[in-house]
Amino acid sequence: MSRHSTLAAVLRHARDSPGRIAVVAGQEELTYAGLVRQAAGWAAAIRRTAAADDGMARSPEGPVAVLRGRDPGTVAAQLGVWLAGATCLPMDPDTPRGRVEAIVAAAGVSAVVTCPDLAGRVPAGVPVLLEPATGATEAPEMTTDPDAVAYLIFTSGSTGVPKGVMVGHRSLARMLAWHREKYGTGPRDTVSAFAGLGFDSSVKEIWSALYAGARLALPPVDVVRDLDVVRATLARHAVTQSFLTTALAEGLLAEPDAARTLRTLIVAGDQLRRWPPPDFPAAVFNEYGPTEATVVTTATEDLRRQVPTGLPPIGSPVDGVELMLVATDGTVITGEGVEGELWIGGGALALGYLGDPELTAGRFVRRAGSTWYRSGDVCLRRPDGQWQFVGRRGGMVKIRGYRIDPGEIEAALLDCPAVSAAAVVVAHGATGPVLVGFHCGTATETELRVRLADRLPPYMIPTRFQAVERLPLTSHGKIDRAALASRVDWTGGAARTPATATEHAVAARTPATATEHAVAAIWTETLGVAPGPQDDFFRLGGHSLDAAKVIAKVRARLGIPLAADSLYTHRELAAFSDLADHLRRNAGHELEGTP
Repeated sequence: MSRHSTLAAVLRHARDSPGRIAVVAGQEELTYAGLVRQAAGWAAAIRRTAAADDGMARSPEGPVAVLRGRDPGTVAAQLGVWLAGATCLPMDPDTPRGRVEAIVAAAGVSAVVTCPDLAGRVPAGVPVLLEPATGATEAPEMTTDPDAVAYLIFTSGSTGVPKGVMVGHRSLARMLAWHREKYGTGPRDTVSAFAGLGFDSSVKEIWSALYAGARLALPPVDVVRDLDVVRATLARHAVTQSFLTTALAEGLLAEPDAARTLRTLIVAGDQLRRWPPPDFPAAVFNEYGPTEATVVTTATEDLRRQVPTGLPPIGSPVDGVELMLVATDGTVITGEGVEGELWIGGGALALGYLGDPELTAGRFVRRAGSTWYRSGDVCLRRPDGQWQFVGRRGGMVKIRGYRIDPGEIEAALLDCPAVSAAAVVVAHGATGPVLVGFHCGTATETELRVRLADRLPPYMIPTRFQAVERLPLTSHGKIDRAALASRVDWTGGAARTPATATEHAVAARTPATATEHAVAAIWTETLGVAPGPQDDFFRLGGHSLDAAKVIAKVRARLGIPLAADSLYTHRELAAFSDLADHLRRNAGHELEGTP
Protein backbone atom coordinates (compact mmCIF):
# COMPACT_ATOMS: atom_id res chain seq x y z
CA MET A 1 0.00 0.00 0.00
CA SER A 2 1.14 3.51 -0.72
CA ARG A 3 2.06 5.56 2.30
CA HIS A 4 -0.51 8.07 1.01
CA SER A 5 -3.37 5.58 1.21
CA THR A 6 -6.17 5.80 3.76
CA LEU A 7 -6.67 2.11 3.06
CA ALA A 8 -3.27 1.30 4.53
CA ALA A 9 -4.22 2.69 7.92
CA VAL A 10 -7.57 0.88 8.07
CA LEU A 11 -6.10 -2.44 6.95
CA ARG A 12 -3.34 -2.11 9.51
CA HIS A 13 -5.88 -1.72 12.31
CA ALA A 14 -7.79 -4.76 11.01
CA ARG A 15 -4.57 -6.77 11.04
CA ASP A 16 -3.27 -5.58 14.43
CA SER A 17 -6.59 -5.33 16.32
CA PRO A 18 -9.13 -7.44 14.41
CA GLY A 19 -11.63 -7.64 17.28
CA ARG A 20 -11.75 -3.92 18.01
CA ILE A 21 -15.12 -2.32 17.25
CA ALA A 22 -14.87 -0.14 14.16
CA VAL A 23 -18.47 0.99 13.63
CA VAL A 24 -21.57 0.96 15.81
CA ALA A 25 -25.05 1.99 14.68
CA GLY A 26 -28.03 1.22 16.88
CA GLN A 27 -27.72 -2.45 17.83
CA GLU A 28 -25.30 -3.23 14.99
CA GLU A 29 -21.56 -3.45 15.51
CA LEU A 30 -18.77 -4.22 13.10
CA THR A 31 -15.21 -5.00 14.11
CA TYR A 32 -12.23 -3.84 12.10
CA ALA A 33 -11.79 -7.37 10.78
CA GLY A 34 -15.48 -7.59 9.92
CA LEU A 35 -15.34 -4.20 8.23
CA VAL A 36 -12.54 -5.33 5.94
CA ARG A 37 -14.27 -8.67 5.19
CA GLN A 38 -17.43 -6.89 4.10
CA ALA A 39 -15.42 -4.35 2.14
CA ALA A 40 -13.61 -7.16 0.35
CA GLY A 41 -16.98 -8.63 -0.64
CA TRP A 42 -18.16 -5.31 -2.00
CA ALA A 43 -14.87 -4.84 -3.85
CA ALA A 44 -15.27 -8.21 -5.54
CA ALA A 45 -18.83 -7.40 -6.57
CA ILE A 46 -17.79 -4.03 -7.95
CA ARG A 47 -14.89 -5.45 -9.93
CA ARG A 48 -17.13 -8.11 -11.48
CA THR A 49 -19.43 -5.42 -12.89
CA ALA A 50 -16.41 -4.06 -14.76
CA ALA A 51 -15.41 -7.43 -16.19
CA ALA A 52 -14.49 -7.32 -19.86
CA ASP A 53 -15.36 -9.87 -22.51
CA ASP A 54 -12.61 -12.12 -21.18
CA GLY A 55 -14.50 -12.39 -17.88
CA MET A 56 -11.63 -10.98 -15.84
CA ALA A 57 -12.68 -8.74 -12.94
CA ARG A 58 -11.05 -5.34 -12.91
CA SER A 59 -11.36 -1.84 -11.50
CA PRO A 60 -14.27 0.12 -12.97
CA GLU A 61 -13.51 3.11 -15.13
CA GLY A 62 -16.11 5.42 -13.60
CA PRO A 63 -16.95 6.29 -10.01
CA VAL A 64 -19.04 3.95 -7.89
CA ALA A 65 -21.90 5.54 -5.97
CA VAL A 66 -22.88 4.34 -2.51
CA LEU A 67 -26.56 5.06 -1.85
CA ARG A 68 -27.46 3.29 1.36
CA GLY A 69 -28.78 3.95 4.85
CA ARG A 70 -26.77 4.95 7.90
CA ASP A 71 -25.44 1.57 9.00
CA PRO A 72 -22.07 -0.21 9.31
CA GLY A 73 -22.57 -1.87 5.93
CA THR A 74 -22.53 1.53 4.23
CA VAL A 75 -19.11 2.29 5.69
CA ALA A 76 -17.92 -1.13 4.50
CA ALA A 77 -19.29 -0.39 1.03
CA GLN A 78 -17.39 2.90 0.83
CA LEU A 79 -14.21 1.11 1.85
CA GLY A 80 -14.99 -1.59 -0.70
CA VAL A 81 -15.10 0.99 -3.50
CA TRP A 82 -11.52 1.96 -2.67
CA LEU A 83 -10.48 -1.69 -2.42
CA ALA A 84 -11.88 -2.12 -5.93
CA GLY A 85 -9.61 0.68 -7.14
CA ALA A 86 -12.51 3.01 -7.87
CA THR A 87 -13.60 6.52 -6.90
CA CYS A 88 -16.25 6.64 -4.18
CA LEU A 89 -19.33 8.82 -4.67
CA PRO A 90 -21.17 8.88 -1.30
CA MET A 91 -24.83 9.85 -1.48
CA ASP A 92 -27.42 10.64 1.15
CA PRO A 93 -30.21 8.06 1.50
CA ASP A 94 -32.76 10.89 1.42
CA THR A 95 -31.51 12.21 -1.92
CA PRO A 96 -34.61 12.53 -4.14
CA ARG A 97 -34.81 10.45 -7.28
CA GLY A 98 -34.42 13.39 -9.65
CA ARG A 99 -31.20 14.50 -8.00
CA VAL A 100 -29.89 10.91 -7.92
CA GLU A 101 -30.48 10.70 -11.65
CA ALA A 102 -28.75 14.05 -12.27
CA ILE A 103 -25.69 13.12 -10.20
CA VAL A 104 -25.41 9.61 -11.63
CA ALA A 105 -25.53 11.04 -15.14
CA ALA A 106 -23.07 13.84 -14.41
CA ALA A 107 -20.61 11.50 -12.71
CA GLY A 108 -20.84 8.73 -15.28
CA VAL A 109 -20.98 6.11 -12.55
CA SER A 110 -20.05 2.52 -13.28
CA ALA A 111 -22.33 1.07 -10.61
CA VAL A 112 -24.44 1.98 -7.60
CA VAL A 113 -24.11 0.13 -4.31
CA THR A 114 -27.51 0.40 -2.69
CA CYS A 115 -30.26 -1.46 -0.84
CA PRO A 116 -33.70 -2.71 -1.94
CA ASP A 117 -35.53 0.28 -0.44
CA LEU A 118 -33.47 2.76 -2.47
CA ALA A 119 -32.79 0.79 -5.65
CA GLY A 120 -35.80 2.35 -7.37
CA ARG A 121 -34.05 5.72 -7.44
CA VAL A 122 -31.23 4.43 -9.61
CA PRO A 123 -31.67 5.21 -13.33
CA ALA A 124 -32.36 2.30 -15.64
CA GLY A 125 -29.30 0.79 -17.25
CA VAL A 126 -26.92 1.50 -14.37
CA PRO A 127 -25.63 -1.66 -12.63
CA VAL A 128 -27.08 -2.02 -9.12
CA LEU A 129 -25.30 -3.94 -6.37
CA LEU A 130 -27.44 -5.01 -3.41
CA GLU A 131 -25.15 -7.53 -1.70
CA PRO A 132 -21.40 -8.02 -1.35
CA ALA A 133 -19.94 -10.97 -3.21
CA THR A 134 -19.59 -14.17 -1.19
CA GLY A 135 -16.30 -15.95 -0.74
CA ALA A 136 -14.16 -12.80 -0.70
CA THR A 137 -12.79 -12.51 2.85
CA GLU A 138 -9.46 -10.75 2.35
CA ALA A 139 -8.60 -7.41 0.86
CA PRO A 140 -7.16 -7.70 -2.65
CA GLU A 141 -3.54 -6.83 -3.22
CA MET A 142 -3.40 -3.46 -4.88
CA THR A 143 -1.56 -0.15 -4.93
CA THR A 144 -3.38 3.13 -4.46
CA ASP A 145 -2.30 5.94 -6.74
CA PRO A 146 -1.96 8.99 -4.46
CA ASP A 147 -2.91 11.26 -7.35
CA ALA A 148 -6.08 9.33 -8.19
CA VAL A 149 -9.51 10.60 -7.18
CA ALA A 150 -10.52 9.18 -3.80
CA TYR A 151 -14.02 10.58 -3.63
CA LEU A 152 -16.51 12.85 -5.35
CA ILE A 153 -18.78 15.26 -3.50
CA PHE A 154 -21.55 16.98 -5.43
CA THR A 155 -22.38 20.47 -4.27
CA SER A 156 -25.07 22.85 -5.47
CA GLY A 157 -24.14 24.78 -8.57
CA SER A 158 -25.14 28.40 -9.17
CA THR A 159 -26.84 27.28 -12.38
CA GLY A 160 -28.93 24.72 -10.52
CA VAL A 161 -26.87 21.81 -11.88
CA PRO A 162 -24.86 19.93 -9.22
CA LYS A 163 -21.09 20.12 -9.61
CA GLY A 164 -18.79 17.29 -8.61
CA VAL A 165 -15.65 18.13 -6.62
CA MET A 166 -12.84 15.60 -7.10
CA VAL A 167 -10.58 15.00 -4.08
CA GLY A 168 -7.43 12.91 -4.40
CA HIS A 169 -6.09 10.18 -2.12
CA ARG A 170 -3.03 12.28 -1.29
CA SER A 171 -5.11 15.23 -0.07
CA LEU A 172 -7.44 12.96 1.90
CA ALA A 173 -4.60 11.15 3.68
CA ARG A 174 -2.87 14.44 4.44
CA MET A 175 -6.01 15.78 6.08
CA LEU A 176 -6.59 12.60 8.09
CA ALA A 177 -3.00 12.49 9.32
CA TRP A 178 -3.23 16.12 10.39
CA HIS A 179 -6.52 15.45 12.20
CA ARG A 180 -5.07 12.52 14.14
CA GLU A 181 -2.08 14.59 15.21
CA LYS A 182 -4.10 17.71 16.02
CA TYR A 183 -6.75 16.06 18.17
CA GLY A 184 -4.89 13.02 19.42
CA THR A 185 -7.54 10.69 18.02
CA GLY A 186 -6.85 7.05 18.84
CA PRO A 187 -8.28 3.62 19.73
CA ARG A 188 -9.72 4.88 23.02
CA ASP A 189 -11.94 7.41 21.27
CA THR A 190 -15.53 7.11 20.14
CA VAL A 191 -16.16 9.52 17.28
CA SER A 192 -19.66 10.55 16.23
CA ALA A 193 -20.82 10.89 12.63
CA PHE A 194 -23.81 13.21 12.48
CA ALA A 195 -23.42 14.76 9.03
CA GLY A 196 -25.36 13.68 5.99
CA LEU A 197 -23.55 10.99 4.01
CA GLY A 198 -23.52 13.09 0.86
CA PHE A 199 -21.54 15.94 2.43
CA ASP A 200 -17.79 16.28 2.72
CA SER A 201 -17.95 16.62 6.51
CA SER A 202 -19.11 13.00 6.68
CA VAL A 203 -15.91 11.96 4.90
CA LYS A 204 -13.90 13.59 7.66
CA GLU A 205 -16.07 12.15 10.44
CA ILE A 206 -15.99 8.57 9.17
CA TRP A 207 -12.45 8.25 7.96
CA SER A 208 -10.73 10.33 10.63
CA ALA A 209 -12.09 7.81 13.15
CA LEU A 210 -11.12 4.69 11.20
CA TYR A 211 -7.77 6.11 10.10
CA ALA A 212 -6.90 6.50 13.79
CA GLY A 213 -8.28 3.15 14.93
CA ALA A 214 -11.15 4.70 16.89
CA ARG A 215 -14.75 3.55 17.17
CA LEU A 216 -17.26 5.30 14.90
CA ALA A 217 -20.75 5.93 16.31
CA LEU A 218 -23.14 6.28 13.38
CA PRO A 219 -26.65 7.41 14.39
CA PRO A 220 -29.34 5.67 12.33
CA VAL A 221 -30.73 8.98 11.08
CA ASP A 222 -29.26 12.18 9.72
CA VAL A 223 -29.43 14.41 12.80
CA VAL A 224 -27.92 17.51 11.30
CA ARG A 225 -31.08 19.38 12.32
CA ASP A 226 -31.88 17.77 15.67
CA LEU A 227 -30.06 18.73 18.86
CA ASP A 228 -32.18 16.28 20.88
CA VAL A 229 -30.79 13.33 18.93
CA VAL A 230 -27.28 14.72 19.28
CA ARG A 231 -27.64 14.78 23.07
CA ALA A 232 -28.98 11.23 23.14
CA THR A 233 -26.24 9.91 20.85
CA LEU A 234 -23.44 11.51 22.82
CA ALA A 235 -24.75 9.94 26.02
CA ARG A 236 -25.64 6.52 24.62
CA HIS A 237 -22.27 5.89 23.01
CA ALA A 238 -20.13 7.89 25.45
CA VAL A 239 -18.81 9.89 22.50
CA THR A 240 -15.44 11.51 23.17
CA GLN A 241 -14.97 13.42 19.90
CA SER A 242 -17.70 15.08 17.89
CA PHE A 243 -18.00 17.32 14.88
CA LEU A 244 -21.09 19.52 14.86
CA THR A 245 -22.33 22.11 12.44
CA THR A 246 -22.28 25.59 13.91
CA ALA A 247 -25.98 25.87 14.70
CA LEU A 248 -26.01 22.59 16.64
CA ALA A 249 -22.72 23.37 18.35
CA GLU A 250 -24.00 26.72 19.59
CA GLY A 251 -26.95 24.91 21.12
CA LEU A 252 -24.67 22.38 22.81
CA LEU A 253 -22.41 25.12 24.15
CA ALA A 254 -25.41 26.42 26.06
CA GLU A 255 -25.91 22.97 27.66
CA PRO A 256 -22.57 21.86 29.15
CA ASP A 257 -24.15 18.87 30.92
CA ALA A 258 -25.04 17.32 27.56
CA ALA A 259 -21.35 17.29 26.61
CA ARG A 260 -20.01 15.58 29.71
CA THR A 261 -18.56 12.58 27.82
CA LEU A 262 -16.83 14.72 25.22
CA ARG A 263 -13.11 15.31 25.15
CA THR A 264 -13.14 17.26 21.89
CA LEU A 265 -15.84 19.29 20.14
CA ILE A 266 -15.08 20.42 16.58
CA VAL A 267 -17.26 23.12 15.03
CA ALA A 268 -17.52 24.09 11.36
CA GLY A 269 -19.97 25.00 8.65
CA ASP A 270 -20.81 28.63 9.39
CA GLN A 271 -19.59 31.62 11.38
CA LEU A 272 -19.37 30.61 15.04
CA ARG A 273 -21.00 33.38 17.04
CA ARG A 274 -20.71 32.07 20.59
CA TRP A 275 -17.57 31.58 22.65
CA PRO A 276 -17.60 28.47 24.83
CA PRO A 277 -17.86 29.05 28.56
CA PRO A 278 -14.51 28.52 30.29
CA ASP A 279 -15.91 25.57 32.23
CA PHE A 280 -17.28 23.74 29.19
CA PRO A 281 -16.27 20.09 29.69
CA ALA A 282 -14.67 19.57 26.26
CA ALA A 283 -11.99 21.37 24.32
CA VAL A 284 -13.67 23.39 21.56
CA PHE A 285 -12.04 23.94 18.17
CA ASN A 286 -13.41 26.01 15.31
CA GLU A 287 -12.54 24.79 11.81
CA TYR A 288 -13.02 26.29 8.37
CA GLY A 289 -12.68 24.77 4.94
CA PRO A 290 -14.56 24.41 1.66
CA THR A 291 -15.17 21.11 -0.11
CA GLU A 292 -12.65 22.20 -2.75
CA ALA A 293 -9.90 22.26 -0.09
CA THR A 294 -10.53 18.80 1.41
CA VAL A 295 -12.89 19.73 4.23
CA VAL A 296 -10.56 21.65 6.54
CA THR A 297 -8.21 24.55 5.79
CA THR A 298 -7.81 26.32 9.13
CA ALA A 299 -8.38 25.42 12.77
CA THR A 300 -8.12 27.17 16.11
CA GLU A 301 -6.61 26.04 19.35
CA ASP A 302 -9.01 25.35 22.23
CA LEU A 303 -11.36 28.34 22.30
CA ARG A 304 -11.86 27.96 26.05
CA ARG A 305 -8.26 29.06 26.54
CA GLN A 306 -8.56 32.20 24.42
CA VAL A 307 -9.66 35.64 25.53
CA PRO A 308 -13.00 36.34 23.81
CA THR A 309 -12.45 39.20 21.37
CA GLY A 310 -15.14 39.83 18.80
CA LEU A 311 -16.44 36.76 17.02
CA PRO A 312 -14.47 33.51 17.41
CA PRO A 313 -11.72 33.18 14.76
CA ILE A 314 -11.24 30.32 12.32
CA GLY A 315 -7.65 29.84 13.45
CA SER A 316 -4.48 29.20 11.50
CA PRO A 317 -3.69 27.15 8.38
CA VAL A 318 -3.44 23.40 8.92
CA ASP A 319 -0.33 21.48 7.88
CA GLY A 320 0.50 21.83 4.20
CA VAL A 321 -1.97 24.65 3.55
CA GLU A 322 -1.09 28.13 2.32
CA LEU A 323 -3.41 31.13 2.49
CA MET A 324 -3.42 34.40 0.60
CA LEU A 325 -5.74 37.38 0.97
CA VAL A 326 -6.58 39.16 -2.27
CA ALA A 327 -8.27 42.53 -2.76
CA THR A 328 -10.92 43.14 -5.41
CA ASP A 329 -8.27 44.72 -7.66
CA GLY A 330 -6.13 41.58 -7.47
CA THR A 331 -3.45 42.91 -5.14
CA VAL A 332 -2.28 40.79 -2.22
CA ILE A 333 -3.25 42.08 1.23
CA THR A 334 -0.54 41.68 3.85
CA GLY A 335 -1.76 43.88 6.70
CA GLU A 336 -4.02 43.14 9.63
CA GLY A 337 -7.70 43.96 9.78
CA VAL A 338 -8.17 44.41 6.03
CA GLU A 339 -10.87 42.36 4.34
CA GLY A 340 -10.24 40.41 1.16
CA GLU A 341 -11.06 37.18 -0.63
CA LEU A 342 -9.35 34.12 0.82
CA TRP A 343 -7.30 32.12 -1.67
CA ILE A 344 -6.19 28.64 -0.63
CA GLY A 345 -3.11 26.81 -1.85
CA GLY A 346 -0.88 23.90 -0.95
CA GLY A 347 -1.67 20.25 -0.34
CA ALA A 348 -5.32 20.70 0.57
CA LEU A 349 -6.61 21.42 -2.91
CA ALA A 350 -9.07 19.21 -4.71
CA LEU A 351 -8.33 18.10 -8.26
CA GLY A 352 -11.04 20.28 -9.76
CA TYR A 353 -14.62 19.88 -10.93
CA LEU A 354 -15.61 16.69 -12.71
CA GLY A 355 -16.14 17.26 -16.41
CA ASP A 356 -16.00 21.04 -16.14
CA PRO A 357 -12.57 22.36 -17.13
CA GLU A 358 -13.92 25.89 -17.60
CA LEU A 359 -15.24 26.11 -14.05
CA THR A 360 -12.08 24.47 -12.74
CA ALA A 361 -9.90 27.03 -14.51
CA GLY A 362 -12.01 29.87 -13.13
CA ARG A 363 -11.84 28.75 -9.50
CA PHE A 364 -8.46 26.98 -9.39
CA VAL A 365 -6.18 29.69 -10.74
CA ARG A 366 -2.45 29.88 -11.35
CA ARG A 367 -0.51 32.65 -9.66
CA ALA A 368 3.19 32.99 -8.88
CA GLY A 369 3.84 29.46 -10.09
CA SER A 370 1.25 27.85 -7.81
CA THR A 371 -2.39 26.82 -7.98
CA TRP A 372 -4.82 28.66 -5.72
CA TYR A 373 -8.48 28.03 -5.04
CA ARG A 374 -10.57 31.19 -4.98
CA SER A 375 -12.90 30.49 -2.06
CA GLY A 376 -15.29 33.42 -2.51
CA ASP A 377 -15.11 33.87 1.27
CA VAL A 378 -14.21 37.23 2.77
CA CYS A 379 -11.67 37.01 5.60
CA LEU A 380 -9.10 39.13 7.41
CA ARG A 381 -6.06 38.68 9.61
CA ARG A 382 -6.52 39.42 13.29
CA PRO A 383 -3.88 41.15 15.42
CA ASP A 384 -3.22 37.83 17.18
CA GLY A 385 -2.23 36.24 13.86
CA GLN A 386 -5.35 34.14 13.46
CA TRP A 387 -7.76 34.37 10.55
CA GLN A 388 -11.26 35.75 10.89
CA PHE A 389 -14.15 34.70 8.68
CA VAL A 390 -16.19 37.76 7.68
CA GLY A 391 -18.72 36.19 5.33
CA ARG A 392 -19.44 35.14 1.81
CA ARG A 393 -19.12 37.72 -0.91
CA GLY A 394 -22.40 39.57 -0.86
CA GLY A 395 -23.11 38.34 2.67
CA MET A 396 -23.51 41.89 3.89
CA VAL A 397 -26.93 43.49 3.63
CA LYS A 398 -27.94 47.09 3.08
CA ILE A 399 -30.81 48.55 5.05
CA ARG A 400 -31.73 52.19 4.41
CA GLY A 401 -28.26 52.88 3.07
CA TYR A 402 -26.37 51.21 5.92
CA ARG A 403 -24.08 48.25 5.20
CA ILE A 404 -24.80 45.71 7.93
CA ASP A 405 -23.32 42.34 8.88
CA PRO A 406 -26.14 40.23 10.38
CA GLY A 407 -23.53 38.11 12.14
CA GLU A 408 -22.54 41.00 14.36
CA ILE A 409 -26.14 41.44 15.49
CA GLU A 410 -26.49 37.71 16.06
CA ALA A 411 -23.38 37.69 18.22
CA ALA A 412 -24.83 40.49 20.32
CA LEU A 413 -28.09 38.57 20.73
CA LEU A 414 -26.24 35.43 21.78
CA ASP A 415 -24.49 37.41 24.49
CA CYS A 416 -27.87 37.71 26.20
CA PRO A 417 -28.00 34.94 28.86
CA ALA A 418 -31.64 34.18 28.08
CA VAL A 419 -30.95 33.55 24.37
CA SER A 420 -29.87 30.05 23.35
CA ALA A 421 -29.89 30.57 19.58
CA ALA A 422 -30.40 33.52 17.26
CA ALA A 423 -30.52 34.51 13.62
CA VAL A 424 -31.07 37.85 11.93
CA VAL A 425 -32.58 37.99 8.46
CA VAL A 426 -33.81 40.63 6.07
CA ALA A 427 -37.54 40.45 5.44
CA HIS A 428 -39.60 42.59 3.10
CA GLY A 429 -42.70 44.17 4.56
CA ALA A 430 -45.01 46.91 3.41
CA THR A 431 -42.38 49.55 4.17
CA GLY A 432 -39.51 47.76 2.47
CA PRO A 433 -36.67 45.63 3.85
CA VAL A 434 -36.26 45.41 7.62
CA LEU A 435 -34.09 43.40 9.99
CA VAL A 436 -35.89 40.68 11.91
CA GLY A 437 -34.26 39.01 14.90
CA PHE A 438 -35.34 35.42 15.52
CA HIS A 439 -34.34 33.91 18.82
CA CYS A 440 -34.80 30.88 21.04
CA GLY A 441 -35.01 31.20 24.80
CA THR A 442 -36.88 33.23 27.37
CA ALA A 443 -35.70 36.77 26.64
CA THR A 444 -38.34 39.44 26.20
CA GLU A 445 -38.19 41.98 23.43
CA THR A 446 -37.48 44.72 25.94
CA GLU A 447 -34.52 42.80 27.32
CA LEU A 448 -33.16 42.26 23.84
CA ARG A 449 -33.52 45.89 22.85
CA VAL A 450 -31.81 47.09 26.02
CA ARG A 451 -29.00 44.59 25.50
CA LEU A 452 -28.47 45.52 21.87
CA ALA A 453 -28.70 49.25 22.53
CA ASP A 454 -25.55 48.95 24.63
CA ARG A 455 -23.60 47.33 21.80
CA LEU A 456 -25.01 48.37 18.45
CA PRO A 457 -25.92 51.61 16.69
CA PRO A 458 -29.66 52.18 16.26
CA TYR A 459 -29.68 51.23 12.58
CA MET A 460 -28.38 47.74 13.45
CA ILE A 461 -31.08 46.93 15.99
CA PRO A 462 -33.72 44.70 14.38
CA THR A 463 -37.05 46.33 13.69
CA ARG A 464 -38.87 43.20 14.77
CA PHE A 465 -38.13 40.30 17.09
CA GLN A 466 -39.75 36.92 16.91
CA ALA A 467 -39.43 33.98 19.28
CA VAL A 468 -39.19 30.48 17.83
CA GLU A 469 -38.80 27.11 19.51
CA ARG A 470 -35.83 26.28 17.29
CA LEU A 471 -34.11 27.69 14.23
CA PRO A 472 -34.77 25.82 10.97
CA LEU A 473 -31.68 24.29 9.40
CA THR A 474 -30.78 23.39 5.84
CA SER A 475 -29.66 19.89 4.84
CA HIS A 476 -26.09 21.16 5.37
CA GLY A 477 -26.87 21.97 8.99
CA LYS A 478 -26.74 25.72 8.45
CA ILE A 479 -29.44 28.14 9.53
CA ASP A 480 -32.15 28.24 6.87
CA ARG A 481 -32.44 32.00 6.54
CA ALA A 482 -34.83 31.83 3.61
CA ALA A 483 -37.23 29.77 5.70
CA LEU A 484 -37.01 32.28 8.54
CA ALA A 485 -37.68 35.21 6.24
CA SER A 486 -40.84 33.48 5.05
CA ARG A 487 -42.05 32.97 8.63
CA VAL A 488 -42.06 36.58 9.79
CA ASP A 489 -45.25 37.33 11.69
CA TRP A 490 -46.43 40.66 10.31
CA THR A 491 -49.76 40.58 12.16
CA GLY A 492 -50.65 42.32 15.38
CA GLY A 493 -48.07 45.07 15.21
CA ALA A 494 -44.63 44.51 16.63
CA ALA A 495 -43.46 40.96 17.11
CA ARG A 496 -43.53 40.88 20.89
CA THR A 497 -41.45 37.93 21.92
CA PRO A 498 -42.68 36.41 24.41
CA ALA A 499 -45.34 38.94 25.36
CA THR A 500 -47.72 38.65 28.25
CA ALA A 501 -51.45 38.43 27.76
CA THR A 502 -51.73 41.92 29.22
CA GLU A 503 -49.31 43.33 26.64
CA HIS A 504 -51.31 41.77 23.82
CA ALA A 505 -54.56 43.07 25.23
CA VAL A 506 -53.21 46.60 25.53
CA ALA A 507 -51.77 46.51 22.01
CA ALA A 508 -55.04 45.30 20.54
CA ARG A 509 -57.16 47.97 22.24
CA THR A 510 -59.07 50.22 19.86
CA PRO A 511 -57.66 53.77 19.59
CA ALA A 512 -59.42 55.89 22.23
CA THR A 513 -59.68 59.38 20.70
CA ALA A 514 -60.51 60.95 17.37
CA THR A 515 -56.90 62.08 17.01
CA GLU A 516 -55.68 58.59 17.81
CA HIS A 517 -58.01 57.18 15.13
CA ALA A 518 -56.71 59.64 12.56
CA VAL A 519 -53.06 59.10 13.43
CA ALA A 520 -53.56 55.32 13.45
CA ALA A 521 -54.94 55.53 9.92
CA ILE A 522 -51.83 57.44 8.78
CA TRP A 523 -49.52 54.91 10.48
CA THR A 524 -51.41 52.05 8.83
CA GLU A 525 -51.19 53.72 5.44
CA THR A 526 -47.46 54.27 5.86
CA LEU A 527 -46.44 51.01 7.55
CA GLY A 528 -49.00 48.55 6.26
CA VAL A 529 -49.71 47.47 9.86
CA ALA A 530 -52.70 48.39 12.04
CA PRO A 531 -51.23 49.71 15.32
CA GLY A 532 -52.49 49.53 18.86
CA PRO A 533 -52.15 52.44 21.32
CA GLN A 534 -48.96 51.07 22.92
CA ASP A 535 -47.25 50.13 19.64
CA ASP A 536 -43.88 51.71 19.00
CA PHE A 537 -43.62 53.25 15.52
CA PHE A 538 -40.10 51.98 14.93
CA ARG A 539 -40.80 48.52 16.30
CA LEU A 540 -43.63 48.27 13.78
CA GLY A 541 -41.08 48.62 11.00
CA GLY A 542 -40.89 52.37 10.66
CA HIS A 543 -37.63 54.11 9.85
CA SER A 544 -36.47 57.69 9.37
CA LEU A 545 -38.03 58.12 5.92
CA ASP A 546 -41.33 56.70 7.16
CA ALA A 547 -41.23 59.06 10.13
CA ALA A 548 -40.80 62.04 7.82
CA LYS A 549 -43.78 60.88 5.75
CA VAL A 550 -45.98 60.55 8.84
CA ILE A 551 -45.05 64.00 10.14
CA ALA A 552 -45.80 65.52 6.73
CA LYS A 553 -49.17 63.76 6.49
CA VAL A 554 -50.23 64.77 10.01
CA ARG A 555 -49.29 68.38 9.30
CA ALA A 556 -51.09 68.43 5.95
CA ARG A 557 -54.23 66.45 6.78
CA LEU A 558 -54.81 67.32 10.42
CA GLY A 559 -53.33 70.81 10.49
CA ILE A 560 -51.19 70.03 13.52
CA PRO A 561 -47.77 71.77 13.71
CA LEU A 562 -45.64 68.76 14.70
CA ALA A 563 -41.88 69.12 15.07
CA ALA A 564 -39.74 66.98 12.77
CA ASP A 565 -38.47 64.86 15.66
CA SER A 566 -41.87 64.24 17.25
CA LEU A 567 -41.92 60.53 16.43
CA TYR A 568 -38.50 60.07 17.99
CA THR A 569 -39.58 61.61 21.29
CA HIS A 570 -43.09 60.10 21.28
CA ARG A 571 -42.70 56.68 19.65
CA GLU A 572 -45.92 54.99 20.81
CA LEU A 573 -49.23 55.69 19.06
CA ALA A 574 -51.00 56.87 22.22
CA ALA A 575 -48.16 59.17 23.28
CA PHE A 576 -47.77 60.58 19.77
CA SER A 577 -51.52 61.16 19.53
CA ASP A 578 -51.59 62.87 22.94
CA LEU A 579 -48.83 65.18 21.74
CA ALA A 580 -50.81 65.93 18.59
CA ASP A 581 -53.92 66.67 20.67
CA HIS A 582 -51.96 68.98 22.94
CA LEU A 583 -50.53 70.90 19.98
CA ARG A 584 -53.96 71.08 18.33
CA ARG A 585 -55.56 72.57 21.44
CA ASN A 586 -52.74 75.10 21.79
CA ALA A 587 -53.22 76.05 18.16
CA GLY A 588 -56.92 76.62 18.88
CA HIS A 589 -58.52 74.65 16.05
CA GLU A 590 -60.66 71.56 15.75
CA LEU A 591 -59.38 68.31 14.34
CA GLU A 592 -60.32 67.73 10.74
CA GLY A 593 -60.58 64.49 8.87
CA THR A 594 -61.57 62.30 11.80
CA PRO A 595 -63.34 59.10 10.95
